[in-house]
Amino acid sequence: MRKRCLAKQHKESGGTPRKSTKISVKVTEKHADKSFDLTMDARLRADVESVVDSRIQSHIIQKYEQEVQHLQSLVKEKDELILKLTQENGELSTKLSVQENMMTSVQTRLDKVDALVSVHDKAIVSVKENIQGLTFRLANLPLDAKDGRKLQPLPMPNYPQHQQAQRAQFTQMVNPPPPSEPVTIALIGDATFKYIDEEHLFNKMAKCNKAIVNSIDEAKTVIPEILNDQPTCLVFHLGTRDIEYTNSDVCAHKMQECVHLVKELAPDTQMCISLLLPRGDSETNKVKAQLFNFKVQELLAHEGLQFIIHSEMEKDGRLITKYYQPDFININGLDGSRKLAAHLKHGIRRAVPSLQPQPVQGSF
Repeated sequence: MRKRCLAKQHKESGGTPRKSTKISVKVTEKHADKSFDLTMDARLRADVESVVDSRIQSHIIQKYEQEVQHLQSLVKEKDELILKLTQENGELSTKLSVQENMMTSVQTRLDKVDALVSVHDKAIVSVKENIQGLTFRLANLPLDAKDGRKLQPLPMPNYPQHQQAQRAQFTQMVNPPPPSEPVTIALIGDATFKYIDEEHLFNKMAKCNKAIVNSIDEAKTVIPEILNDQPTCLVFHLGTRDIEYTNSDVCAHKMQECVHLVKELAPDTQMCISLLLPRGDSETNKVKAQLFNFKVQELLAHEGLQFIIHSEMEKDGRLITKYYQPDFININGLDGSRKLAAHLKHGIRRAVPSLQPQPVQGSF
């Protein structure tokens, strides 16, 4: 088309086209084609760059979102770790507090033991002085007083009557007569009381009832029902399991609350506290049981109670295994229950004097 335009212009100008003109026309056409190609390349390049930029931008945004999620997960892990460390710190503080309380209680007990030792030492010195005085006085007695020539001989017993009186005394102690007023005994305890035969604890001398509970808190709920019968004496044995998951001091204060509840509901009822048995399941629980017993006696020392101590369950600091089940916590139904029953009877008789066996005074 460009050739036609040029030929037409040249024809109108009255001349014939020359060869140089044709060459310039070709050069111009080539330049135009090249410019068009460059324009197309630029547009294509711009489109490519736009696509590449959008993909790069999308990739960067995706990478950024991933990094944000990663940082958020790290922050969450950090918060969880801080919370865990805080909880562990709280537990450690609690354990340290328990150990400090235990050390304080042990130190207080050691101070009391030292005071008792000091009192005993003074008593021993006083006894030695009395022995020396008696020895001196004996040495200065007249001869006839020392060899007993002025002393009247004791009458020989009438053997048949003597034997009869002994037999009557033994019968009276084994099967004492029932007291003038009916006596009722209530036992509230944990699994330690499982094998106690309450019906034959005092035979006909007293009526016994027993309630088995799992914790000191549960004992508080059964106390009002037990006191409906107005028992003469109430015996507690609680805390065996409580000290395993609660501080000994807290358990002792709960025991004090039980005693105060009984005094409020039945002020005339006598009470006995059967202290925890020695145990051998772990050194920690052994110490906690000892601290519980010590704290209970300290809190209730002026409440007019009878404390039943089971020191015969161990010897030289070691359990007598024939009294215990294999867990070395609970007593068995044979030797252990018999020994515990004997301890209970001894403590109850101190609280209720009418249950004491009265020996018969026979003639000799």
